Amino acid sequence: MAYSASPVASAAKAVNAVACTTAAVNMSSADIIFVHVVDDDRTTRVTLGDSQGLTWSPLTTHDCSDFIGSKLYYCQGAGIGSASHTFNIGTPASVAGLAVLGFSGSASSPFDQQNGNNYPFGSGFQFQTNGVTPGFANEIVITGLGWYPPTTTLAAVDIGAIGVQAQESGGIICVGISYHVQTTATAEDVQWTIDVTHQRGVALSIASFKAAAAGGGTFGPIVQGGSLTRGGLIRGGRLVT
Repeated sequence: MAYSASPVASAAKAVNAVACTTAAVNMSSADIIFVHVVDDDRTTRVTLGDSQGLTWSPLTTHDCSDFIGSKLYYCQGAGIGSASHTFNIGTPASVAGLAVLGFSGSASSPFDQQNGNNYPFGSGFQFQTNGVTPGFANEIVITGLGWYPPTTTLAAVDIGAIGVQAQESGGIICVGISYHVQTTATAEDVQWTIDVTHQRGVALSIASFKAAAAGGGTFGPIVQGGSLTRGGLIRGGRLVT
């Protein structure tokens, strides 16, 4: 079984010093939800919540000392999403944002690999995540980018697709999330591109998540009423080849 080709639903929002809740989206068919959270609260990170009261698994925070931190969260399970699902973060000390993607087709214990990167003041336009090497074929690779200042056309990625992105209305922070199903278990290092030189740092996260196993019948020979021999199966005293 593979991940859905496109997200079940997506949502994003960025704010300045106020609590943040996304618009309601239909996540009822999702069995895994990813959230990318960015903020500049380097001592006390914002908290993640949602309208379903889900329990979120956090990955590593990747922090740029100049300004911003990037962190991926996920929640997996049947029935985790609702038809009117919202996502929220607590009131930040300054600016913060979140970007959300839901998919179907995940393994019950999906997390595999993670990595991240950060860039200080004035590092250019293109930013690498440092990459992951999935352990299995057909894993989904999720990446997140947090940056400042806002761009004219927002961001782009060289592998996969942007799921959703948002910028704070005052132009202080931007948040984005991307996805790509890696059909082979080979290294992937997603590069994000923005159209202006950032002023106060960039932070990135990347992680890969296993797909549900393909369905199928019983593997190997079956013995019914007899014993297994080379070249065939004894069933009820008769050799079946």
